[in-house]
Amino acid sequence: MEQKLKHILKALKINEGLISSVMGGVVVVIMAAMIFNYFKSINKSGTITDEPATDTAEQLSKALPATYKVKKGDDLWHISEKYYNSGYNYVDIIKTNKLASSGVIHEGNELTIPKVEVRLTPKMKAELAAKEKAAKEKVAVKTEVKTGKVTIEGAKYITVKGDYLWSIAVRAYGDGYAWIKIYNANQKVIGNDSSLLYTGVELTLPR
Repeated sequence: MEQKLKHILKALKINEGLISSVMGGVVVVIMAAMIFNYFKSINKSGTITDEPATDTAEQLSKALPATYKVKKGDDLWHISEKYYNSGYNYVDIIKTNKLASSGVIHEGNELTIPKVEVRLTPKMKAELAAKEKAAKEKVAVKTEVKTGKVTIEGAKYITVKGDYLWSIAVRAYGDGYAWIKIYNANQKVIGNDSSLLYTGVELTLPR
């Protein structure tokens, strides 16, 4: 018995490298399978996906009008957010479905979700107004630069988003090449990189 045990141990020692390689391969395969199953389960739950991100509310709004069956815990505000990306359209759902002004709904109710204009939230209105203002300012600056019209007449100018020394020179002097004059007078506040101009910087415009 002792002799057999010695032979077994000797064989194991001789094949130690091979056994280690095989075990290592088995561990790698098991780990790979676990990782694959993990990401597969995540994809099924919708947490991680290779599909491009889309705006669910935008997709749903394109499919309107639609019918929605009320689930437990639903309320009109959140249903409205789901379809319009704005809770304020709950009033349109009330009107279309001739509900009480309180907007009380019950599980199992079928609601018609109308195709109406989105009622913007105060935040959405502010963001939209800011975008429109920025777009108008950008167009105005481009027009001024293109025509060479002098629109900056003072000796001081505070930079805004989208400014660069050439465009300021065009608006201040009618000559883009005069940017070097502005840079020389304001190197301390601009810094060594004349192409990098921060917003809110007060510049002195030599006259």
